[in-house]
Amino acid sequence: MTINLVKGTGYGDGSFNFATDTNVKILNVPTTGNLDIETGAWTTTASLGITKMATTTLAAGAKYSLVAQIIPGYVINDDDDTNVLEFIIDDNKYFITQDMMFEALDGKSGITEKTATTINMEKGRNYVFNITVGKSKIINVTATLEPWTDVIAEDQTMDNSHITLDLFENASGSACNNFDLYRLNDASADINTGASTAKNWGGNYTDKASLTQSGSKWETSWFFENNKSFYHFRTVDQGTTIKESGTDEDDYFEIESGAQASHDYHWGAPFISSTTSPIQYDKAKGYTDFLSPAIGATNSTINLTELHMMSNINVVLRTTKTSNAVNLEVGTDQCEVTLTHFYANGQVKIGNGLVTTTGSLTASAAFTKPDAGIDATDADYKKTGAFTFAAVPQVLTRTEGTEHYVGITIKTPDNNQYYVVQKLSEIKATATNNSKNQEANKEIVFWYPNHSYTYTFTLTKAGINDVTCTVSDWVTVTADNQDISLED
Repeated sequence: MTINLVKGTGYGDGSFNFATDTNVKILNVPTTGNLDIETGAWTTTASLGITKMATTTLAAGAKYSLVAQIIPGYVINDDDDTNVLEFIIDDNKYFITQDMMFEALDGKSGITEKTATTINMEKGRNYVFNITVGKSKIINVTATLEPWTDVIAEDQTMDNSHITLDLFENASGSACNNFDLYRLNDASADINTGASTAKNWGGNYTDKASLTQSGSKWETSWFFENNKSFYHFRTVDQGTTIKESGTDEDDYFEIESGAQASHDYHWGAPFISSTTSPIQYDKAKGYTDFLSPAIGATNSTINLTELHMMSNINVVLRTTKTSNAVNLEVGTDQCEVTLTHFYANGQVKIGNGLVTTTGSLTASAAFTKPDAGIDATDADYKKTGAFTFAAVPQVLTRTEGTEHYVGITIKTPDNNQYYVVQKLSEIKATATNNSKNQEANKEIVFWYPNHSYTYTFTLTKAGINDVTCTVSDWVTVTADNQDISLED
């Protein structure tokens, strides 16, 4: 048996060396036996295999040419995954099975002892196998962006102008493009051809892929370098700057509050197969509990799930069609909606998607006004379109004093100003269709990433009568009644 090994794709101009004191092993082939001088027949007495082949004249184009002799009679079976050849090059482990050898020999001249499913290795034959040895290329990558989460709070009858609301999470899936893909090597100490349990995803994500789209999938320029290499894959918005914390741990990117259209930051990772939507977010450790361990060499599709890292805040204003109504629009002048006393900046850890606020509190920031005019089709109300704002996810309960709680201020064109600055965290969820982060009859105390919160306020000259809050798609949350009053 002659084995010619050719350097294949992925090795480039680098090394191509067998593990120390090894080359190709031939497994379980007949190595000793008795020869009947009269008949010329062999009787096998041992099948120990060959641990190392001899070198021979180098074939054209080959990096290694190796030869060994075995006792005739070894049977190669079609559709048999039994390993026949085994070797390690540059920490990459390779196997050649009976099925692969059958396919390579099938139909070749000089083979007489053959059936439809077997080939018997005959005496007087030199079986030459030319094997091109390459690395497994990372070619199949998909990314899915989770939609925004909706949480719904019950209509509120209010007498004052202070309301405290909290947010909630949920998700399902849709395809996405325009992302950067990074990987972090969580290497194994030994050659490992099985599934990994490595979860050291806190580190420096400096290895960025060159991506080429192929239909709904992406091809990278990466290879799995060897069978000690296991990778954590992460995605961010295209062009996002990855920063180092200075401790060789927890690379991050920065986010800041602002207009929803220009402040929709994404982060993605592979999640374990048992993950269900909505994917639960932990305020202390992000998505740690659902992240896949590091991924080793594979030709399987690598599915990544992206999530929105901001909390979308939407405000819809309504007023009655009675003498108690306020003007939501005067000519081209609209209401003004402002978010007050909140953290405008934050960071997202690349490893686990944890969002943390940074900097000091921001006094106020204006919502983006809706394009459409007043909708007066409802029998009892007139209402505006949504005023929108993207906020860094954050806790709504603080200890600095009531003036530091997140609030909303509403000013109408007829110079009525409504302060919605009571502790939002005191609003309870009276109902929820998913309790992973929010239980019914519990206060809503946190704005979660990947959630879109819609607050609807009914304004009258006597005060804000009704309030509803909707959080998109994942979980519906209904808030208890709270009092809100009109301030001059």
